[in-house]
Amino acid sequence: MLPIAALGGFGARPGLCHWVRSELDGPSATWLCLPTGLELHNQPAVTMYLREHSEWEHDAKSIVRHLSPMLRDTLVVTAGLYFGDWLPVLSRAVGSAGLVYGFEPVGRNMLLANATLTRNGFTNVRAVRACVSNTSAPLEMCTVGKQGKPRAGGAAIYNSMPRGKRGKLRGKQCGGVEVVPCHRLDDVLPWASQRVGLLHLDVERHESEVVDGARAAISKWTPIIASEGMLLQAGQGIASVRGRWLYELGYRQRCFCDDMHWYTTRAWSATECLGLPACCKSCHQA
Repeated sequence: MLPIAALGGFGARPGLCHWVRSELDGPSATWLCLPTGLELHNQPAVTMYLREHSEWEHDAKSIVRHLSPMLRDTLVVTAGLYFGDWLPVLSRAVGSAGLVYGFEPVGRNMLLANATLTRNGFTNVRAVRACVSNTSAPLEMCTVGKQGKPRAGGAAIYNSMPRGKRGKLRGKQCGGVEVVPCHRLDDVLPWASQRVGLLHLDVERHESEVVDGARAAISKWTPIIASEGMLLQAGQGIASVRGRWLYELGYRQRCFCDDMHWYTTRAWSATECLGLPACCKSCHQA
């Protein structure tokens, strides 16, 4: 089994957090550890909470809230934690008998996510400082941009970064890398004994590698897959040869919400569709 990162108290690092409280879940209010310094005002995911009193990726999170009965008691994975804003909604969705595995390879992001996790008192979340991929070998991750600024929530596996072709964007936009540990989900999840309900993947163009490393778990349980990167084309097309096995399992895109593709092996029922946002066009065009 996977070693779990030590969480520590939310007050262990003075100056780490700008705390905000979200009440979108009613009586289950959530505390979030937003990063301080320049990130507090320059990162869209942060300013959404700070200035607009809303939440980042609200439509996508509303899918999880609406389908939480489907996720109850399951294993859920979220990869790319940043300050941990997905942990509360997932923790509540799986319930006390479920487990959320969160993966974050960047050290400072892990501190932020652990602070969010600890202050909210969630006991069904396992936070792991590592990336997920189709290998258990360490990988190079770009954590600093070309201008010397931290990439924060945009840190990416170097080999998965695109190459720009013009002017200042020519070449990969990376000013510094660090080697991070990685895991295959098939190797670290207890998927043989507990159903996997959802894979939520926000890993900056490395999503195909992540699902390749989870083939056994996906084949057994056919979980919902929410991926920032396109794994299959909307409708019936196949985005790549690599994704053909997902198509053959029956996966199709059901929603495209907040730049995230949602795939399932069956269409959601009319009852399930009732509370889903308009970006779930497979429901609202039916």
